[in-house]
Amino acid sequence: MSEPGRPARAIRAPPGVDVDALEAELSRRQATRAPVEPPAALPPPFVGADADPLARARELLERPGVEYEIGWRTPVLGPAWAALRETIHGQARLYVDALMARQAELDAALLAAIAQLRAEVADLRRALGRGEEGDV
Repeated sequence: MSEPGRPARAIRAPPGVDVDALEAELSRRQATRAPVEPPAALPPPFVGADADPLARARELLERPGVEYEIGWRTPVLGPAWAALRETIHGQARLYVDALMARQAELDAALLAAIAQLRAEVADLRRALGRGEEGDV
């Protein structure tokens, strides 16, 4: 039978376990525990986050790809290693550049569709605004 003001236990403790002593120990530990610190402030948004996202996407789309020079540091095997890397890099670029060109086309088409939808939404909002003013 449970005590008044105390919820009935759904799970019984194994024999030999003093539930009241465990609850008292947990309460004591909780009382002595330091309060939880508030979370740290959020970092500032990344560059361009406050700007128009469509304009930011167009800027990124117009930015040229990455170009770099393959070089070497060791005088003996360095030139041969650089030539091998240049050959492998050229072959990889054939594949990657084709994928990137396709992705750039998809991105441009998506940006055009978003711009068209934004213009349509703006037109609908203007029409809705004129309709509401005419009803008054």
